[in-house]
Amino acid sequence: MSAPTRQFRKLSIGDMSVPRSRAHRELEEQARPDSDGNSDLSDSSGDEEGEMSEQEGSMSRQEKVRDIISAFRESILPEDFRPDLVETAEQSRTPEQCVVQGDFEATIFRLAVHDDNVYVSLRKAMPAGACAAIYFDKVHERLRRLLADFDRYRETGYLPVDSSSMEVRDVVRRLRQEVNRIETNISARFPYGTKEAAEALVNLLKEISTRNIDAFEGNTWGRVPLPDEDEDDRNLYEQLIGRTDHATDTRDFFVLDALEQLPTPVLQAHYENLMSILDTIEVNRARTSYILKLRSLVQEALPTSSGHKRPAAGLGGSSTKRTR
Repeated sequence: MSAPTRQFRKLSIGDMSVPRSRAHRELEEQARPDSDGNSDLSDSSGDEEGEMSEQEGSMSRQEKVRDIISAFRESILPEDFRPDLVETAEQSRTPEQCVVQGDFEATIFRLAVHDDNVYVSLRKAMPAGACAAIYFDKVHERLRRLLADFDRYRETGYLPVDSSSMEVRDVVRRLRQEVNRIETNISARFPYGTKEAAEALVNLLKEISTRNIDAFEGNTWGRVPLPDEDEDDRNLYEQLIGRTDHATDTRDFFVLDALEQLPTPVLQAHYENLMSILDTIEVNRARTSYILKLRSLVQEALPTSSGHKRPAAGLGGSSTKRTR
């Protein structure tokens, strides 16, 4: 869990006086590298607005406000936050017209969309970097919870509280959806949140690489196989990484396409984990194109500034598996 997530999980939308977290201070220092120690955040509000406009040019004001306010929620993502709240900047409202009786959250949402001063104040409390870190932490937690629910189901037959399907095909679909969220938001939020995005992606890939098993083999709760189902259909690894039986699969590089968007220094922090994952999938079944793409990422992540790291063995294109 990132520092911004730990900081803001303690807050509610009503907490308008937000302590300055380490993430806030770092972002401010980056924005003002030559400022003296006497400047405060209010002195650079104009610079911040210009920077925000540049970094979030693809987001509408409504989307930015949704992103900020949803960051105060423990698990809700911006795309799932209050779909009933629909505002556009072109739809002019006075502050009095922004009031929604009995709904403080909706009132703040309207005010932030229509009143620049309210928006800037909210953005000072929740900078774009904090929003990005919190977003990727939330997706990371969704992935952990999904796999935990799946493991509970395959061992006991119990579905999660929302009764969502835990069959392999449905879990695979949801895992892909979450990875697509991360990939889309790496681009939309760059350069913010890359560290948290990398953690979510590498941890997921490491987890899936160890699941080359029939998930329901020997189950004791009487699961009835789905029609035309075989052992590969019950294997998360096979469905996400190992499949070689369809030509269309060669265009799908689960997690790797998203990792490829990350800066090299971020990948370097995960070199050892990526090497371990490569070792694992080279022993298991995986299509050649997937192994080669992961090798390329490992080569990119190879630290070059510290001599104590071992070189990445077998990264020159050889398909020979490592001897254990």
